[in-house]
Amino acid sequence: MQVNEAMSKNLITLSTESTVLKAAKTMISRNVSSIITMDGDEPKGIITMKDILARVIVKRKDPKSIKIKDVMSTPLITVNQNADVIESTRLAVKNRIRRLAVIDDDGKLVGIITSDDVARDLQRASEELALTYHLMSKRAGTRA
Repeated sequence: MQVNEAMSKNLITLSTESTVLKAAKTMISRNVSSIITMDGDEPKGIITMKDILARVIVKRKDPKSIKIKDVMSTPLITVNQNADVIESTRLAVKNRIRRLAVIDDDGKLVGIITSDDVARDLQRASEELALTYHLMSKRAGTRA
């Protein structure tokens, strides 16, 4: 299975110049735990709820005055949309992250793939495999 079959295409991005408060409000209103950060049209990093907690809240910084660029995770690790999902999983594990930005062949940001996306697709694939096995077993049983 390819990354483009499992990824989320509904990207949420914010400027690196936006405040952490805006990022947190966006995450809550959009029900996500991360946002890709942009400098113009170029993806620069990612900010997660964990980044906000560890780098702002725990350190008692003001989320209204801290810019995303000061607390986001960089560099942004990317995977090509045509890569195999297993390859994307290996890349995420190697970098000890749960989210990868997905790019097309021109390097344009086209989505995000998370460990939850991979788990959901693996579950779907295993259910399809189980159904196929069941149908084949049933068919083989009726021939006997």
